[in-house]
Amino acid sequence: MAEADVFLRRHLPVASYFKSDQFKRIDQPALPVLAVREALINAIVHRDYADQYTDISLAIYDDRLEIWNSGTLLKNLTVENLKSRHQSVLRNKLIANAFYVRGWIEKWGIGTNKMIDLCKHDSLPEPDFEEYSDGISVTFKFRESIGINKQDVAVNHVLNRRQEEILSIIKKHGPIAVQQLIKELESYSPTRTVQKDLNSLKKMGLAGTEGSAKKTKWVFKSK
Repeated sequence: MAEADVFLRRHLPVASYFKSDQFKRIDQPALPVLAVREALINAIVHRDYADQYTDISLAIYDDRLEIWNSGTLLKNLTVENLKSRHQSVLRNKLIANAFYVRGWIEKWGIGTNKMIDLCKHDSLPEPDFEEYSDGISVTFKFRESIGINKQDVAVNHVLNRRQEEILSIIKKHGPIAVQQLIKELESYSPTRTVQKDLNSLKKMGLAGTEGSAKKTKWVFKSK
């Protein structure tokens, strides 16, 4: 769970905005975090651990996030049943109980319904459930593509928090060198990570460079 959580925080875009009646910034992930966490918990609890040749997979694409685990639905439970109230059939009772004791499971048999409700609350498409390759997957669809090659991406692309901070620093202090930029960040980030973010901002047309080699400095570019 810890590694998956880090992966999601690193790769799942976060949209930031301000309401007209308040100063505090509101950060909203591209997908409801609790819904994705619920899907991960389900994958761990219901995985077929007798299958030693596959792992739980979590993948993020331009238009969706997919989680797959080995182990098909038990007894007479169908994919369609997952979209309504249904009886929970536990494959791994000890693992499920451990999650319940930790408070990660509130009630048996409501996980998939919770995912659906959370997506609806954020005006997102309902997650898709599918059985294939002796396993089951859940797919969450983004409201719009998160790919950086999308037309007019500089206007529509969702920046992560570090990219937002970098852009703010460049706008305020630029032209600025990479090492000075790193010192201005609230939390330390390796040079390689900051450089990668800068290159992404450059591709989006939000930042540019002046000078060359060791004298290169970054500047803000307005569209």
